[in-house]
Amino acid sequence: MRLIRENLFIVILVVVLLLAGAALGFYVLRVRDMMRADMSERDKVSKQLLALYPQRVASPINDQAIENKRKWVELAQANAEAGDKQNIEWNRRAYKVFPYADGPVFPWDPARRISSYVVTQTYCNTLIPAMLDLLVCTRPPTQEELIAEEARVGRYRETLKRLAELAEPPPGAEPPPGAGPAPGAEPPPPAKAASAPAPAALAEDAAGARAGRQEVEKELALDNMRLRQARAGRIFASAGSLDLYIPRPTPGLGPAELWRAQLNSWVQLDIVEAIRATNEESLAGRPANVLNTAIKELVKIDVEEQYFLREAGGAPSFTGRYTCKEYEVL
Repeated sequence: MRLIRENLFIVILVVVLLLAGAALGFYVLRVRDMMRADMSERDKVSKQLLALYPQRVASPINDQAIENKRKWVELAQANAEAGDKQNIEWNRRAYKVFPYADGPVFPWDPARRISSYVVTQTYCNTLIPAMLDLLVCTRPPTQEELIAEEARVGRYRETLKRLAELAEPPPGAEPPPGAGPAPGAEPPPPAKAASAPAPAALAEDAAGARAGRQEVEKELALDNMRLRQARAGRIFASAGSLDLYIPRPTPGLGPAELWRAQLNSWVQLDIVEAIRATNEESLAGRPANVLNTAIKELVKIDVEEQYFLREAGGAPSFTGRYTCKEYEVL
C-alpha cells in the first residue's frame, strides 16, 4: 500500500491513459464501420449506374466524336470562307471604286501616275450627279423664282385689267344694235331710286377688294409654282445636299485623300440608297412625286471627317475597324 500511495499520481495517469486508449480504439472501430458502409453504398450506386449504360466505353477517348468535331470545324471554316467571298463579290458590285482610264484607281499603284485632277473631275461631274439621279431629285423654287413669278402674275393681272377696260363702252355711247327690249314688248319698269353710298366709301371698298383679290391671286400662283416643282421629282435635293469631300476638280492630291473621298462616297451611297428604297416603298402605286413620298427633302448629309482617319499605330487602317489586313470595315 505504501508503494501505491507513494506512486498514486503515476497510477492515476496510467489508468487515465488506458481508459483514453480504449475510448479511442472504440471510436476508430466505429468510424471504420461507418466508412465501410458508406463505400458499400457508393459501390452499389456505381454498379446501378453502369447497368443503365448500354455498353462500357473501352477507351476514355471517343475517336468518332473527335472525328465528327473535326469535320464540323472544317465545314464551319468552309462556310465562313464562302461567306467572305460572297460578301466581297457583293461589295465589288455595290461599291464601285473610282474609275480611271486604265482601270479602277484602287489598289493604288504609284507606277500608274494617276492624275488626281481627272479622278476628282469624275467624282464631281459624274459620281455626285449619279447619286442625285438615284433619288429622282427636284428642287423647291428659289426666292428669286418666287419673286419673278409674283411679277409675272402682276403683269398678267394688268393685262386682264387693260383688256376689260378696252371691252367696256365709253360713257354716253349708244347701245349696240339689237340691245334693249324686243319690238312690241313692254319696257322694263323704271328702277327705284336708292340711296347712293358716299364716293369715298365706294372707292375704299373697291380698293380693299382689289387688294384682297390680288393677294389671293399671288398666293395661288406661288402655290401652283411650288406644286409644279414638287410634281417634277420624288425628293427636294441638290448637290449641296450631299457631303462633297472634294468640292471641285483638284490636282496634286495623294492616295490618302483620294481614298478618304472614296470611303466618303460609299457612306453617302448607303444613305442615298436607304432614302431611295424608303420612298419607293412609300409610293405604293401612287404618282411618283414629292407629294406622295415619305422623305420629301434631303437637307444635308454631313459625314464626320474623323470617321475616316487612321488611328495611331497598328495596321494601316483608315477606319480603325477591320477583320484582317485585306479588308476595311466601314
